[in-house]
Amino acid sequence: MTKSELLNTAIKIFGLYYFVRFVQHVIEFIFLIVGSDFYRQPNSSIVLVGISLTFVVDLAFAYFALFRTELISNKISKSSQEAVELGVTKTDLLEMALAIVAILTILSSIPDLLTQQVNSIYYHDNELEFWTTDAKNQLFKNLFMLVAGFFLLLNARNFSKWIVKNGSQDDVKDEADKL
Repeated sequence: MTKSELLNTAIKIFGLYYFVRFVQHVIEFIFLIVGSDFYRQPNSSIVLVGISLTFVVDLAFAYFALFRTELISNKISKSSQEAVELGVTKTDLLEMALAIVAILTILSSIPDLLTQQVNSIYYHDNELEFWTTDAKNQLFKNLFMLVAGFFLLLNARNFSKWIVKNGSQDDVKDEADKL
């Protein structure tokens, strides 16, 4: 593996991070619009515009980091032919990054799910109603994150192969455009 390939892989890992942030912002946006009374609050449009801009910027970073990697790595490093000895391939590194993201997603959703279950048991006999629209949406969001985390964890190898294959094709196109 050369120095540029290692740099390209690191950039793709940051691209995955920004893609995950993009998905999280889209989920927040959907739950704010559909599932809560948030839009009735006075400053809700400012918050929605802020979330929208944030997920557009995250998507742009993810796109350039995942699919225009050669462009970024050429700007960062000029000497790219030095050999670097690693015992792993690009696919292995990306698979590890995806697995870490999946595990963090699963681990972040479990405490919220447990808290909601404890609250539903506590409020079950009280006069206060627990299953409001916001509580139901939070439960659905946490279940969605849990399922998405397991899906990503189980398919990390397939996704990493797809990213490496598409990234390689884009890198070849960029090299052909230079000539």
